Amino acid sequence: MNAMVTAAAAASVLLCICGWILPDRAVKQERYFTPMILIFLCTSFAGGILVRYLQMNDAGNTIGIALMKASASLPAVTFALCGYLKNRNVFRLLLLLAIMLSMMADITINISFIAGGFLFAAAHILFDIAFIQRKKPGTVQILLWLILSVPAMSIPYIFRLHLPAVPVMYFAMFYLSVLVSTCVFSFPLHKMIFLSAAVFALFDVLLIVNIIIPPSLFMSITALLVYYLSLILYGICIWKAY
Repeated sequence: MNAMVTAAAAASVLLCICGWILPDRAVKQERYFTPMILIFLCTSFAGGILVRYLQMNDAGNTIGIALMKASASLPAVTFALCGYLKNRNVFRLLLLLAIMLSMMADITINISFIAGGFLFAAAHILFDIAFIQRKKPGTVQILLWLILSVPAMSIPYIFRLHLPAVPVMYFAMFYLSVLVSTCVFSFPLHKMIFLSAAVFALFDVLLIVNIIIPPSLFMSITALLVYYLSLILYGICIWKAY
């Protein structure tokens, strides 16, 4: 199993090295862009499935799971980095840092769920800062955020008996409020940016559901695939300079 994880991680790293060449082609000829995205998506999805397989069959292999998660996220991070180097500004830098934080959170969450949760929350706050920096939210967006946050924050309280501790409930309430703000503040921007935020929010909802309800194999794999898709979508936002 360790040999398979090492081989998969090495393949992902090699793909990322090739990723430094593919973006240059994509800049010169647009037809290279779609194959590049498909390659990165397939690599991340395959990595996500392997992660879940490891979690089910070798749960004690935390190093292997962390390595596999890193290799699954690496193509999206590499793609986002290439996009930032092509079009540099504060907005894209904040998105890139948020994606990197998300990668760290995904790796950390299996070692310490609380630490991983805080890193994911920090990533969403960085997304918020990026969206606000791009376009200051108006009164309507702020009111919408406040209105939607109330029912969202009530969900952890309703299911508090299913959560491991009271502090987790308060953190989940805060997290959902930040999640709502990310979607609301991204809405006035480009539709691809909003789609990226919405897909990432879907992953977070699936993650919370998997805490409240014992996760099935289908739900776990779906959550991982949605997560890697959200990173790729954010990478497209950086690349296309939306």
